[in-house]
Amino acid sequence: VEAKGVASYYPKDVARSRNEAIEAAQRDAVEKVSGVFITSETQMRNFDLVSDEVLSNSKGFIRSYKVTKEAQDSPFYNVFIRATVVKAAFIQNFQDALENLYRRVGKPRIMLVVQESGSNGAEGDKSPELDVVEKEIRKILLKQGFTFVDARVGTKGGLSDQDRLLTAARTSKAEIVMLGHARVGSRGTLQKFNVVEASVGLDVIRADNGQVMASDVATGKGLHINEDTATVLALQKAADEITPQIMEQVSYQWIKDKNEGIRVEMVVKGASFGDVLALRRALANTVKGVRKVRQKSFKNGVAL
Repeated sequence: VEAKGVASYYPKDVARSRNEAIEAAQRDAVEKVSGVFITSETQMRNFDLVSDEVLSNSKGFIRSYKVTKEAQDSPFYNVFIRATVVKAAFIQNFQDALENLYRRVGKPRIMLVVQESGSNGAEGDKSPELDVVEKEIRKILLKQGFTFVDARVGTKGGLSDQDRLLTAARTSKAEIVMLGHARVGSRGTLQKFNVVEASVGLDVIRADNGQVMASDVATGKGLHINEDTATVLALQKAADEITPQIMEQVSYQWIKDKNEGIRVEMVVKGASFGDVLALRRALANTVKGVRKVRQKSFKNGVAL
């Protein structure tokens, strides 16, 4: 990675200027590498705690560096470097920082329901193994310490109704519901090998308030002499692709909400504008645990 560092120029201490500029360049190099893994402003980059913890250890991710150019440009000192950044060390440090946040707020308990169907929409068509996507997602997240709640508990009426699922999730103490659909279809043959493509879409919903925390789609291809095996491989690849994508969004929303608190919507009826104003002030100034109060609407004596 090629990077640039800028520091204040101290005429009486050039060595200090140079060292600070090199440290800034090293940080810039690590930030460039972090952009490979953290690409969305709505995802993990928004975690200031994670970002600060990771980037404060910039030197630990750099195996070696070489200064390619340096110059004093008053009032600054500029240094350009070519650095070798260890990706594995960065990823591990990032995961450790995220795990520290999870230890503080706890990991959400998950209810997972993914319906699999073939290209013609028939339930179970082209899906020789039951719940391939569900099993793959569970395998990945169980290794990361997440807990799953069986979706069959309290859902005797079937799993197709979202409201019924959310009710069952609340009853069984699940905090988020992963609701998705997997579709597979044949893409012909390639040198006697069957080619199967799978697409998986997932929505993640908070059980307590129905908030959509994450939504994404991923695809995967399977290649095998046996078409059933190719189908399983395609579904597994799609699941492997979508799981980290969806969990980045979930992690951001979950930790953000836990850090910022829970939003409560209150409906006030039969109130004057003065009553509502007095209530807002009382909630904000005298009720313990209230961080912020925002009036969304007021019409015909009804405030939200």
